[in-house]
Amino acid sequence: MSKTHFISYIISFVVLTLLVLKLVTYFQGENPMKLSIDTKITQEANDIVFGNNAAEISIIMFGNYKCSHCISFFKETLPTLVGNKHNKSDVKVVLKLVPLSEKVNELNVYSDALCIYRYGEYEKFHEMLIYDFNLVNTIEYDDLMQYISQQNEAIASCRTNNNNKAYIHANKEILKELGVKSTPTFIIEDRVYKGNKTLKEFQDILNEVY
Repeated sequence: MSKTHFISYIISFVVLTLLVLKLVTYFQGENPMKLSIDTKITQEANDIVFGNNAAEISIIMFGNYKCSHCISFFKETLPTLVGNKHNKSDVKVVLKLVPLSEKVNELNVYSDALCIYRYGEYEKFHEMLIYDFNLVNTIEYDDLMQYISQQNEAIASCRTNNNNKAYIHANKEILKELGVKSTPTFIIEDRVYKGNKTLKEFQDILNEVY
């Protein structure tokens, strides 16, 4: 066998192996990985909760408002997921904000989000962010936040004196410890699920875990 034929054979073998692995992943689905850190990831005071805060079932979500798959989850799956019971148990989604970048503007917006969640009407702010995150780069957004701060002293105080950015960076470090680089990432009990999931997939996961 010539050297050229040997190299072609090796390349063909590698391509075939990768194709087989991809097909196996496609038909079997992504298997969850066990948590690779010692401390269990749970709800914290700074987290944003969708659904009943006292719900028996918690789905931890590492995500943000710039990732397209996160937006798809917020729009298509979240309302029904937290709106229905699972085997007579309430379900809540606990959002741990993780930015896509270290840009100051993005971090400031997520800090605003945390302040509004604690002291204001978060649902409206959430709807604005999933409608078009680019709105935060406009003068109108600055005017809106100025108006909200004037109307709500607690939000105004929070915006100037908080540990939100430290909390956001801590969330990013948790993902690093898990060896995960993408959002959304979901944690249910001791299992980690990378990427967006449909409502049916979440229901199947909950059936398996609970």
